[in-house]
Amino acid sequence: MPDDPHRRGVPEDVGAFLQRLERRHVDELARRLADPLGRLLRAEYLLGRERAGRLLDGGR
Repeated sequence: MPDDPHRRGVPEDVGAFLQRLERRHVDELARRLADPLGRLLRAEYLLGRERAGRLLDGGR
């Protein structure tokens, strides 16, 4: 679907696109994503522990 607004600007072959990126761009993207993803993962972990009724981590 070429007119799909969600696909606009997304290359058909993402792997080929990533191969063309310079190393510094990939590193910058990884740095920018690490903190938000880490926060989301920690929040999900805590939520799962709350659901299980195990808020404490066993002395760790």
